[in-house]
Amino acid sequence: MTVSVIYCHPCLNVPKYAPAAQAFVRTYMTHPPGITDHELWVGLCGAEKREPHHERLFSPLQPNYLPHNNWGKDIGLFQAAADRIECDLLVCFGAHVHFHRAGWLDRIVGAYLENGPSIYGAYGFHTPRPHIRTTAYWAPPELLRMYPYQIGTPQRYEYEHGSESITLWCKSKGFEPMMVTWRECLPMDRWRNIGCEEALVGDQHQACQ
Repeated sequence: MTVSVIYCHPCLNVPKYAPAAQAFVRTYMTHPPGITDHELWVGLCGAEKREPHHERLFSPLQPNYLPHNNWGKDIGLFQAAADRIECDLLVCFGAHVHFHRAGWLDRIVGAYLENGPSIYGAYGFHTPRPHIRTTAYWAPPELLRMYPYQIGTPQRYEYEHGSESITLWCKSKGFEPMMVTWRECLPMDRWRNIGCEEALVGDQHQACQ
Protein backbone atom coordinates (compact mmCIF):
# COMPACT_ATOMS: atom_id res chain seq x y z
CA MET A 1 0.00 0.00 0.00
CA THR A 2 1.32 3.44 -0.93
CA VAL A 3 0.91 6.21 1.64
CA SER A 4 1.33 9.95 1.19
CA VAL A 5 1.31 12.59 3.92
CA ILE A 6 0.55 16.18 2.97
CA TYR A 7 1.17 19.08 5.32
CA CYS A 8 -0.53 22.42 4.68
CA HIS A 9 1.83 25.40 4.91
CA PRO A 10 0.16 28.81 4.40
CA CYS A 11 2.78 31.09 2.85
CA LEU A 12 0.97 34.41 3.34
CA ASN A 13 1.41 35.01 7.08
CA VAL A 14 5.04 34.25 7.92
CA PRO A 15 5.01 35.35 11.60
CA LYS A 16 2.15 32.95 12.31
CA TYR A 17 2.87 29.97 10.09
CA ALA A 18 6.67 29.75 9.96
CA PRO A 19 6.81 28.80 13.67
CA ALA A 20 4.06 26.24 13.07
CA ALA A 21 6.09 24.72 10.23
CA GLN A 22 9.18 24.66 12.45
CA ALA A 23 7.19 22.82 15.12
CA PHE A 24 5.99 20.32 12.52
CA VAL A 25 9.56 19.66 11.36
CA ARG A 26 11.04 19.53 14.86
CA THR A 27 8.44 17.10 16.20
CA TYR A 28 8.49 15.01 13.01
CA MET A 29 12.21 14.50 13.66
CA THR A 30 11.99 13.91 17.42
CA HIS A 31 8.87 11.72 17.18
CA PRO A 32 9.26 10.00 13.81
CA PRO A 33 6.34 8.44 11.94
CA GLY A 34 7.48 4.85 12.34
CA ILE A 35 8.46 2.18 9.84
CA THR A 36 5.70 2.85 7.30
CA ASP A 37 7.13 3.74 3.90
CA HIS A 38 5.58 7.00 2.70
CA GLU A 39 5.99 10.14 0.66
CA LEU A 40 5.94 13.47 2.48
CA TRP A 41 4.45 16.47 0.71
CA VAL A 42 4.24 20.11 1.70
CA GLY A 43 1.40 22.13 0.23
CA LEU A 44 2.51 25.73 -0.36
CA CYS A 45 -0.74 27.67 -0.03
CA GLY A 46 -0.39 31.06 -1.67
CA ALA A 47 2.87 30.30 -3.50
CA GLU A 48 3.29 29.84 -7.23
CA LYS A 49 6.37 27.65 -6.89
CA ARG A 50 8.82 26.23 -4.40
CA GLU A 51 11.47 28.74 -3.34
CA PRO A 52 14.82 28.21 -1.57
CA HIS A 53 13.43 29.62 1.67
CA HIS A 54 10.80 26.88 1.70
CA GLU A 55 13.52 24.25 1.53
CA ARG A 56 15.38 25.95 4.38
CA LEU A 57 12.22 26.11 6.48
CA PHE A 58 11.54 22.39 6.12
CA SER A 59 15.15 21.20 6.36
CA PRO A 60 16.35 18.56 7.21
CA LEU A 61 13.17 17.01 5.81
CA GLN A 62 13.18 16.67 2.05
CA PRO A 63 9.50 16.70 1.09
CA ASN A 64 7.89 17.01 -2.28
CA TYR A 65 6.16 20.36 -2.77
CA LEU A 66 2.69 21.14 -4.13
CA PRO A 67 2.13 24.85 -4.81
CA HIS A 68 -1.50 25.92 -4.45
CA ASN A 69 -3.34 29.18 -5.17
CA ASN A 70 -4.87 29.11 -1.65
CA TRP A 71 -8.48 28.99 -2.88
CA GLY A 72 -10.23 26.94 -0.26
CA LYS A 73 -7.11 27.24 1.91
CA ASP A 74 -6.31 23.93 3.63
CA ILE A 75 -9.38 22.11 2.28
CA GLY A 76 -8.76 23.36 -1.25
CA LEU A 77 -5.20 22.10 -0.95
CA PHE A 78 -6.30 18.69 0.29
CA GLN A 79 -8.76 18.35 -2.58
CA ALA A 80 -6.00 19.30 -5.04
CA ALA A 81 -3.69 16.76 -3.39
CA ALA A 82 -6.31 14.02 -3.78
CA ASP A 83 -6.50 14.89 -7.48
CA ARG A 84 -2.75 14.98 -8.10
CA ILE A 85 -0.95 12.63 -5.73
CA GLU A 86 -0.90 8.94 -6.65
CA CYS A 87 -1.33 6.86 -3.50
CA ASP A 88 -3.66 4.42 -1.77
CA LEU A 89 -4.01 6.47 1.43
CA LEU A 90 -3.72 10.26 1.74
CA VAL A 91 -3.03 11.68 5.20
CA CYS A 92 -3.93 15.38 5.47
CA PHE A 93 -2.40 17.60 8.17
CA GLY A 94 -3.18 21.24 8.87
CA ALA A 95 -0.61 23.92 9.63
CA HIS A 96 -0.61 23.48 13.42
CA VAL A 97 -0.25 19.71 13.54
CA HIS A 98 2.66 18.48 15.63
CA PHE A 99 3.73 15.19 17.15
CA HIS A 100 4.39 14.02 20.70
CA ARG A 101 4.97 10.29 20.31
CA ALA A 102 6.80 8.20 17.73
CA GLY A 103 4.99 5.78 15.45
CA TRP A 104 1.97 7.94 14.65
CA LEU A 105 1.90 6.96 10.96
CA ASP A 106 2.16 3.28 11.81
CA ARG A 107 -0.93 3.74 13.99
CA ILE A 108 -2.77 5.62 11.23
CA VAL A 109 -2.07 2.93 8.66
CA GLY A 110 -2.75 0.08 11.09
CA ALA A 111 -6.20 1.46 11.88
CA TYR A 112 -6.93 1.80 8.17
CA LEU A 113 -5.81 -1.74 7.36
CA GLU A 114 -7.86 -3.14 10.24
CA ASN A 115 -11.10 -1.32 9.40
CA GLY A 116 -11.02 -0.72 5.65
CA PRO A 117 -11.70 2.28 3.41
CA SER A 118 -13.46 5.24 5.04
CA ILE A 119 -12.63 8.66 6.40
CA TYR A 120 -10.55 8.67 9.58
CA GLY A 121 -9.36 11.40 11.91
CA ALA A 122 -7.49 12.10 15.10
CA TYR A 123 -10.45 14.02 16.57
CA GLY A 124 -14.18 13.38 16.23
CA PHE A 125 -16.87 15.68 17.61
CA HIS A 126 -20.67 15.64 17.83
CA THR A 127 -21.30 19.39 17.80
CA PRO A 128 -22.57 21.28 15.93
CA ARG A 129 -22.94 18.03 13.95
CA PRO A 130 -20.90 14.83 13.97
CA HIS A 131 -17.63 15.58 12.20
CA ILE A 132 -14.00 14.63 11.91
CA ARG A 133 -11.80 17.66 12.57
CA THR A 134 -10.08 18.35 9.25
CA THR A 135 -6.83 19.44 10.84
CA ALA A 136 -5.79 15.75 10.85
CA TYR A 137 -7.74 13.30 8.71
CA TRP A 138 -7.06 10.58 6.14
CA ALA A 139 -8.84 8.55 3.50
CA PRO A 140 -8.25 6.92 0.13
CA PRO A 141 -7.85 9.80 -2.33
CA GLU A 142 -10.53 8.36 -4.59
CA LEU A 143 -13.04 8.69 -1.76
CA LEU A 144 -12.09 12.35 -1.31
CA ARG A 145 -12.44 12.85 -5.06
CA MET A 146 -15.98 11.46 -4.96
CA TYR A 147 -17.17 14.28 -2.68
CA PRO A 148 -19.52 16.25 -4.94
CA TYR A 149 -18.42 19.83 -4.15
CA GLN A 150 -15.30 21.77 -4.97
CA ILE A 151 -14.53 23.78 -1.86
CA GLY A 152 -13.72 27.48 -2.03
CA THR A 153 -12.69 29.63 0.89
CA PRO A 154 -16.27 30.44 2.05
CA GLN A 155 -17.24 26.75 2.20
CA ARG A 156 -14.34 25.42 4.31
CA TYR A 157 -16.29 25.07 7.55
CA GLU A 158 -19.31 23.65 5.75
CA TYR A 159 -16.96 20.93 4.49
CA GLU A 160 -15.78 20.24 8.02
CA HIS A 161 -18.94 20.37 10.13
CA GLY A 162 -21.87 21.46 7.96
CA SER A 163 -24.94 19.47 7.01
CA GLU A 164 -23.11 18.15 3.92
CA SER A 165 -19.70 17.75 5.52
CA ILE A 166 -17.19 15.25 4.23
CA THR A 167 -17.88 13.20 7.37
CA LEU A 168 -21.65 13.02 6.95
CA TRP A 169 -21.33 12.54 3.20
CA CYS A 170 -19.05 9.52 3.74
CA LYS A 171 -21.49 8.16 6.32
CA SER A 172 -24.36 8.52 3.82
CA LYS A 173 -22.37 6.47 1.29
CA GLY A 174 -21.89 3.60 3.71
CA PHE A 175 -18.40 4.45 4.98
CA GLU A 176 -18.27 4.59 8.77
CA PRO A 177 -16.24 7.65 9.90
CA MET A 178 -13.64 6.57 12.45
CA MET A 179 -11.81 8.47 15.20
CA VAL A 180 -8.40 6.96 15.90
CA THR A 181 -6.50 7.30 19.17
CA TRP A 182 -3.40 5.52 20.41
CA ARG A 183 -5.67 3.08 22.23
CA GLU A 184 -8.82 2.69 20.14
CA CYS A 185 -10.49 3.08 16.77
CA LEU A 186 -13.95 4.50 17.45
CA PRO A 187 -17.05 4.60 15.23
CA MET A 188 -19.17 7.73 15.34
CA ASP A 189 -21.44 6.68 18.20
CA ARG A 190 -18.42 6.21 20.48
CA TRP A 191 -16.56 9.47 19.82
CA ARG A 192 -15.51 11.32 22.95
CA ASN A 193 -13.21 14.06 24.17
CA ILE A 194 -9.61 12.97 24.65
CA GLY A 195 -6.43 14.40 26.10
CA CYS A 196 -2.89 14.36 24.77
CA GLU A 197 -2.14 10.93 26.21
CA GLU A 198 -4.62 9.43 23.71
CA ALA A 199 -4.36 11.92 20.83
CA LEU A 200 -2.34 10.78 17.83
CA VAL A 201 -1.26 14.35 17.07
CA GLY A 202 -1.60 17.80 18.54
CA ASP A 203 -3.05 20.80 16.74
CA GLN A 204 -4.07 24.41 17.34
CA HIS A 205 -6.82 23.35 19.73
CA GLN A 206 -4.77 20.89 21.74
CA ALA A 207 -1.04 21.48 22.12
CA CYS A 208 0.77 18.21 22.84
CA GLN A 209 4.45 19.19 22.88
